[in-house]
Amino acid sequence: MSFLVALASDSPLEVLPNPHMKMYSVNEALEAGIEVPQSMLMDYELDRDEPDTVLWSDIEPVIDIEKGIFELPDPDDNFDIWPMECADELQSERAYLAAVEWNRCTPPRAEMLLDYIRRHMEKAEAVELWHTWMGGNGEEEFPPLVKREEKTLGSLTVEDICRFCESDVFKSYFDNVNIGKQYCLLISK
Repeated sequence: MSFLVALASDSPLEVLPNPHMKMYSVNEALEAGIEVPQSMLMDYELDRDEPDTVLWSDIEPVIDIEKGIFELPDPDDNFDIWPMECADELQSERAYLAAVEWNRCTPPRAEMLLDYIRRHMEKAEAVELWHTWMGGNGEEEFPPLVKREEKTLGSLTVEDICRFCESDVFKSYFDNVNIGKQYCLLISK
């Protein structure tokens, strides 16, 4: 269970890869000098040329056991946008969906997302920005409540995106009825 920020459109949404992560086959990783877990090297049934087997990241955790520090740096460009086959829980009727994957929304990330939306709107009439909680506990008695807002692209700001992405999407209980919440921001030209 986690929150989901997603885009929905009637035009295909471009993939925006995370610049800090890359997938390799085992052999590609070894050729690139990336350390591969011994368990993978000893697995004789593993196809070493199978793509997307080893995940590499240039983000190194900061660990100082003596001081009790464990920090994982989170650079502003540490996010990606990738297509979703379907999101049954989203209440969108648009044909194309894409997940915005990040740890949290920050103003620099919101600015990059706004730039992405601007580029997408060059070929699309509208795009929906969704924020929801995924993976309910199965006790929902009714479809989620959807709060919808509308903005024009020219009036959309970084602050709007940050506020939207900070919306409370956790399950709500009204009179002992479990109802989920979804937020949809329709952005039009």
